[in-house]
Amino acid sequence: MLGLLPLPWTHQDIGATGGGASYNAGTFTIIGSGADIGGGTDQFHFVSQPTGSNCEIRARIASLGNTTPTRKSV
Repeated sequence: MLGLLPLPWTHQDIGATGGGASYNAGTFTIIGSGADIGGGTDQFHFVSQPTGSNCEIRARIASLGNTTPTRKSV
């Protein structure tokens, strides 16, 4: 089961993914599924927080499983 995110982080589904997110010891875990990004409808799960100004985003994808050859990470 997924836990809570530290404030001010939030998470949300786009489309019907049944996704979720958790945070533990400096690592976010995001679970979601969907048809694809770029088709007629988008389906994915994301985590975000307000920035209030310009910012820089850096991410490391530690694993990406149960996917197809056309998988994407954004």
